Amino acid sequence: MHLQDWVGQHPYLFWLLLAPLFVAAEALLSGRRPRPSMPGRWLLVVPACVLAAVVAAVAPSLWALQLLICAVAALALHWLLRPRLFPSQR
Repeated sequence: MHLQDWVGQHPYLFWLLLAPLFVAAEALLSGRRPRPSMPGRWLLVVPACVLAAVVAAVAPSLWALQLLICAVAALALHWLLRPRLFPSQR
């Protein structure tokens, strides 16, 4: 079985595997500078990946919709929640 076959059969697991990668990216990249410019930017993508996994579980063949939902959710979370979570970083 090829990786493409596996992802095609289990697209929701693909999205759920992306979520810990964004957590790791936040942990590794947020402390690199003395004063991080945008803390939490990768953590706000995690709920978007989970939402895309839910869409993938319901409609596994609509990969474009999954990607669109993930992108829109990540941007909306970044726009709505980030100013409230990190008020000093405007």
